[in-house]
Amino acid sequence: MSDSFAQQFLDAPDTREALGWLNEDTTGMQRFLGEGLPAQQARDFVQGLYDAGAKQVWVVKIDSYDDGMENSGKMLIELPDDTEQRSEILLKADEINLSQGFDPIEDEGQRYVFLMLD
Repeated sequence: MSDSFAQQFLDAPDTREALGWLNEDTTGMQRFLGEGLPAQQARDFVQGLYDAGAKQVWVVKIDSYDDGMENSGKMLIELPDDTEQRSEILLKADEINLSQGFDPIEDEGQRYVFLMLD
């Protein structure tokens, strides 16, 4: 993924750092990743990306609904420089990609990975 493609999301007002967004105290607000991945499972998933070495994880294209719900099915992950950490993160991303019928993500030295969740 090109840096310019990623930058369009990073500059958008509906982009937030993933854990901050999920952990933000919003009384009465429900937040989900993808099609109903509840907040705790979403936090665990994002934390797993950070634990694997992701430099930063963002949710992008956040949708807000009148019923007090926010959702995003799109994530942007900044990859680390370490080869083993990059591989671990790409494997996590590939689990999602393959389940949706997409090809695995090749490590081509890219800085970012864009991930679409069910």
